[in-house]
Amino acid sequence: GEQLLVACDASGSSEASSPEEGKSSKKGRAANFLRKVEPGWWRFSYIGDWVIVVCFVIFSSLINLAEPRHLDLPFPSTNPNVAYPYKQDTIPAWAAGLYSFGGAVAAVVVCVPFMRSIHDMHNAALSLLYSWGLAHTFTSVGKVFAGRYRPNYLDMLEDLSISGDSDKEWNGRMSFPSGHATIMFAGCTWMALYMAGKLKCFTNKGGEAWKSALCVGPLMAAWLGAITRTRDYHHDFSDILAGSIIGACGAFVSYFCYFRSVFDKKCHLPKRASRRTEEGRQLACLLEGHCTPFVQTKDLPTTGAGPVTFG
Repeated sequence: GEQLLVACDASGSSEASSPEEGKSSKKGRAANFLRKVEPGWWRFSYIGDWVIVVCFVIFSSLINLAEPRHLDLPFPSTNPNVAYPYKQDTIPAWAAGLYSFGGAVAAVVVCVPFMRSIHDMHNAALSLLYSWGLAHTFTSVGKVFAGRYRPNYLDMLEDLSISGDSDKEWNGRMSFPSGHATIMFAGCTWMALYMAGKLKCFTNKGGEAWKSALCVGPLMAAWLGAITRTRDYHHDFSDILAGSIIGACGAFVSYFCYFRSVFDKKCHLPKRASRRTEEGRQLACLLEGHCTPFVQTKDLPTTGAGPVTFG
């Protein structure tokens, strides 16, 4: 016989509908339920957070326009520490940002159909931008304050004099710390943490090797990208090590400001997520006929609309 969807309203009445109408009705009720519970995630303090993050981003961009300090260089024309050949970047700066932060954005987009949460998307955008701004600020200030010469400084000067860009000599004194390493680890470490939270790698129900391998993949990409800076003679190993630590620390600080610990049993949720928001998301999944792999749907909540049954 024809399957029927029975939906009980608040007064206990029910009506029968065709499977097509029932499917449309289920989606409509799920959307309405989400619209009712999702507004509870917003906090006025988020406005201040956005202002601070934007200030970090602007300051880190402006500080790069400052000329670094002049560091005394012994035997400037023959010093072997700055006499390495000048090579083009294996990974340009734009590519480093694209594959680190672009990959993080892609991870968030993939999780959107499963999380169904504006709160999660908002916190992801805020914390990811915070990671970039915080790490980039520390690195930019360090470059200007340290004024360390690049390993290819002498060859860079010759190349600049030939091209007529000798006024950009100060770029050869911005070796410490590595900006490429900072940006790559800031984005890739954040992405690894976000994936670990959504996959619940480190909870009591973890232990699946494919999950941890998937999460450390971005870190391997960042590490290899950072090493290219020494292969191109733009940095020493100490430069990329410092940049990697700064980027990773920026990612940890920004992620844990807005998301639960990866060891928490609800690590897939952002901080300040109310119980009603999570229950509404679970119920919406059930109403649409499927549930996310991140959240168990047993003990689903009941609403004032009465029980929902499927024929």
